[in-house]
Amino acid sequence: MAKTKIKLSAKGFEEIRRSPEAVQLITRLVNSALTACGGEDAGYRSFVNQAPGTKTLGRAIGTVTTWDFAAIRDNSKNQTLLRAFDRLGDV
Repeated sequence: MAKTKIKLSAKGFEEIRRSPEAVQLITRLVNSALTACGGEDAGYRSFVNQAPGTKTLGRAIGTVTTWDFAAIRDNSKNQTLLRAFDRLGDV
């Protein structure tokens, strides 16, 4: 059996990271983490941004953050955000 060689392409990798499918995947993961935190009622918010630029390279970036003091305290005591993303496991 012949050895399989894989050649990585930086341009192709950037296309994958900017694709609508990648944005949908990130949105789904961010929404799952937000639900695991207790949602917007518990003081957490989620955002998915895809902005052109040199720092982000145009890729989609998902964020779940605390929005009020109760959520900040909850996250500080219970590591809520860390546990929420840990429950998602590997993609």
